[in-house]
Amino acid sequence: AARRAAGGGASVADVEEVVKEDRRYIAVHLRLDNNKLTSVATLSAMLEKLVVQPGKLTMIDLSSNHITALGNAFATTPALVSLALHDNKLEDLGELATLMPLSELRKLTLYGNPV
Repeated sequence: AARRAAGGGASVADVEEVVKEDRRYIAVHLRLDNNKLTSVATLSAMLEKLVVQPGKLTMIDLSSNHITALGNAFATTPALVSLALHDNKLEDLGELATLMPLSELRKLTLYGNPV
C-alpha cells in the first residue's frame, strides 16, 4: 500500500506509513486524489518527508478532495508542469495568483470548483 503513495492513488494512511517508516521516494508524479483533504497548507512539509527531491515533481493530482485554499503549498515544486485541482471547493480566484511562480505549469484543471 505504501508504494502507491508516490505513484498512484495514495491515501492519507499510505503517506503516514511512509513517513513513519522514514522512507522517501524518488518520484516526479504524485497522486493524492480522492482523499477528502481540506487543506494543502502543510503540503510542502509533507513532500519533504515523502519525496527525495520535491522540487523535481512535474505532476501533482489533488483532484476530488475538499480543498478551499492554496496558500504557498506549491512553493517547493517549481518544476510542476501539470496540477490537477478539479472537483475541490476553491471559491476565490485570488488563490490562483499563488501559482504564478510556476513558470513550467502547462496544465491546470479547475473544473468542478465553485470558482
